[in-house]
Amino acid sequence: MANESWRTAITRRSRTTGDRIFTKPTEALMKTDYMKGLHWGCYTTFPHGKKSFHGHVDCVLDFGAGKSFDAALIKEMYPQISEATAYDPNADELSETIATDTVPSRQHYDLVLVNFVLNVQQTKAEAMQALKEAMSHVHYGGNLWVSTRSVSEIEKNARKRNWGPPNSDGAYQVRTIDKTGGSTWQLGFDSTELEDMILQADMGFEIVNIRDEINLGRDTGWVFAINLNSD
Repeated sequence: MANESWRTAITRRSRTTGDRIFTKPTEALMKTDYMKGLHWGCYTTFPHGKKSFHGHVDCVLDFGAGKSFDAALIKEMYPQISEATAYDPNADELSETIATDTVPSRQHYDLVLVNFVLNVQQTKAEAMQALKEAMSHVHYGGNLWVSTRSVSEIEKNARKRNWGPPNSDGAYQVRTIDKTGGSTWQLGFDSTELEDMILQADMGFEIVNIRDEINLGRDTGWVFAINLNSD
C-alpha cells in the first residue's frame, strides 16, 4: 500500500485576509536572534578567492514543501538572496503550490527547512532516509531546521479521530484512498529524538541550541543544526 504523503499538504493562508503566511515553525525560527544575526545575501569573498559560507545565507531550500509558501516569503523578506527554492517530489500532484519536483543540488543551500515531512512517513527508517536526503543539500557552514508533529500530538489525534492501533514504529494509518489503494500516515517525533537522529545520521552536523528563543508548545518537535563537515 503506497504512502501518498502529499495528500497531507496544507495551504498556508491567513483566515482573515487570505494572504500567504509562514508555517508556524518557520515563522518562529525567522524571529530568532540567531537568524537575524546572519548575513543575508551574497557571500564574503576573501582576497585569495575563497568564499566564506559560515554566517551567510544566500540560498534557501524548503525541502518537502508541499503547499508551503515559506521559500517565497523568505525571498520577500530578504530580496538580496540569490535563491529560495521550494522542492517537493510530488509537486505535480499538488494544487496551489510553488514547489518544483526538480531535485535540488547537493551541498548547495545555506538554510534547509524541513517542516512536517518526517511525521508523514510510515516508518522511522523512511523518516531517517528523508532526513538524510535533506541534510545532503546543506552546504558546509549552513543550517538545517526540522519540525514535526510531536508524539503526544499524534497520539491525541489518534484517540480523537479513532485512527486505530499504530504499527511497530508508532505510525498511525490516517486514511485509505479508495481510488488508488494508497494511504496516509502520521508518525510523531519529539525534539530529543530529532536531535538523536541528526547525530545518528553521522554526516558531520552539530545541534545549535536556540531553545530559549523558540516556544512551539508540546504539539511540535523540532531541531536546529549546523553542517560542520567540510568534505
